[in-house]
Amino acid sequence: MVEVLASKKTVQRIGGTSYEVRGEGDWVVLVHGVGMQLRAWDPQVTAFSDKYRVLSYDLLGHGNSDLPPEEATLEDFIDQLDHLITRLDARGIQLVGHSLGSLIALGYSLRRPERVQSVAALNGVFCRSEEEKKAVQNRSVSLSQGNGEDLIVPTLNRWFGENPCPARARCAEQLAIWLREADKIGYARTYKVFANSDRAHEGKLQRLTVPALFATGELDPNSTPAMSAAMAKAAPLGTYVSLDGERHVMTFDAPDRVNNVLREFWKDQQMPQFDPREFRRALGTFVTGVTVVTTESETGEKRGFTANSFTSVSLDPPLVLVCLSKTSSSLEIFEQATSYVINVLTEDQKHISNQFASKVPDKFLGIETRRETTASPVIADTAAWFDCVPHNVVDAGDHIVLIGKVQAFGGNQGNPLVYHKGGYITFGLAQEAITASENTQHASTVGILLEQDEHLYFETSADGGLMLPTAPRLGGSSGLQAKLKMRGLEVLVGFVFAVFEDNTTDQTAIYYRGSAAGKLNDGNGRWIPIDSIDQGKISDMAVRSMVKRFIAEHRQDAFGVYFGDSNVGRVGALQRSMQSGG
Repeated sequence: MVEVLASKKTVQRIGGTSYEVRGEGDWVVLVHGVGMQLRAWDPQVTAFSDKYRVLSYDLLGHGNSDLPPEEATLEDFIDQLDHLITRLDARGIQLVGHSLGSLIALGYSLRRPERVQSVAALNGVFCRSEEEKKAVQNRSVSLSQGNGEDLIVPTLNRWFGENPCPARARCAEQLAIWLREADKIGYARTYKVFANSDRAHEGKLQRLTVPALFATGELDPNSTPAMSAAMAKAAPLGTYVSLDGERHVMTFDAPDRVNNVLREFWKDQQMPQFDPREFRRALGTFVTGVTVVTTESETGEKRGFTANSFTSVSLDPPLVLVCLSKTSSSLEIFEQATSYVINVLTEDQKHISNQFASKVPDKFLGIETRRETTASPVIADTAAWFDCVPHNVVDAGDHIVLIGKVQAFGGNQGNPLVYHKGGYITFGLAQEAITASENTQHASTVGILLEQDEHLYFETSADGGLMLPTAPRLGGSSGLQAKLKMRGLEVLVGFVFAVFEDNTTDQTAIYYRGSAAGKLNDGNGRWIPIDSIDQGKISDMAVRSMVKRFIAEHRQDAFGVYFGDSNVGRVGALQRSMQSGG
């Protein structure tokens, strides 16, 4: 048996819960069973705290935590775990529960999948038979009558067998101490929850979106292999393991075997590590439209949110989907909505997108709406609208997916509002610019602000100054892309950065943002760190102004489109703060 680790000096309290954290790294959170305390996880704390940050805590009514309510439910214990994890801001959790702790861990994983990387339910109970249920409820009644001492020996016999080997006998002695130390009221109230919660997740495990391990001992008479196998079959990402020869408290009397099972399970679930900001940028390379999703509750309250995560799902039946963040204040309303409308905005309706993405109290202020088939509001003059009733709601990480069945649809002619790389794009202007760039009768200069690893590409002008690369057109054998390819650069053209009339030639100049791969092989060009550009060496005033704006917008990661002439124009700002389902 592993030496007890916890002490009064290392145990802390948050909001009525006593807990201990050991180690550094990714989170492992351990939830013990009824009658135990955080020290029951000492073997796991010892094994895992060298590589993980291990959190163990006392359930309500156990150890040094507060008592549960008199008529407590499983939700009270899930609330306790939720509050503790939120206060500690633990994310990417490997969550492990034992016995009652398995029910709590599964409940939390269903509620907060965005914080959980995987869940392991050890010796969990699920859909007891009538005989099993009657036996556990009789024990609950005995505890409520103050007969806890009489139940200790029968409990240990179930957990370890009537004639355990010497090693198991020593484990049983320690657990007997903890059972005697348990607060009688807390133990009785918690055991009642345990006795009546075996069906708490029946029909819900199918919605469990995180990898889940269901493991038990081959000889566990109450948390049987059949129960774990049934839960693993119900969970979409479920794995079932039965440890031969082991019983109910295998976490304590066979810790090496259990720990190895957990390590292998976690190894299989390891996720690639990457920068969330870069991940968002990569996702942003996909061009999307912009929608506002609207509904009206039964009380007449109108709600809506901006989203660019919209797509068609099926033609027969007609299904579409949109995603909503779980942090949205409208989450509960849309989860329970009887209808909603997905409004596809036009490029003239940026203000509507911004208004619904903001935190203004009345997002419908000044916006004309009407009703079509359902009671939900349709925004006027949109490119398209889809009036839907709910088909399904899918839990998906930090968002939910609303799948709607279309009852009616319509719309108007006009360019849609486009979202790309964190900002709005005026689709019509981009199309006109591309057309003009391929037509030498309308454009004499096509240029690019070309980025690579926080550097901007410049060429050397005749007077030894700096200038941006240009050509008469974008594509073709004499175009800008071909010119730069000859210099060893593969160019990915982004959105339009500036379109203006050159006052010296009365023709159009078009400049794009872009990125480059490859190694420069031409001495006329060079890469300059964006924060080290000497703008004074740029002789063309219009280009100097452009580069100055680029540097400022690059620092803020928020870009715009300039249009006008060489001297006077305006910048149409790209809104970078809009996020899917805000």
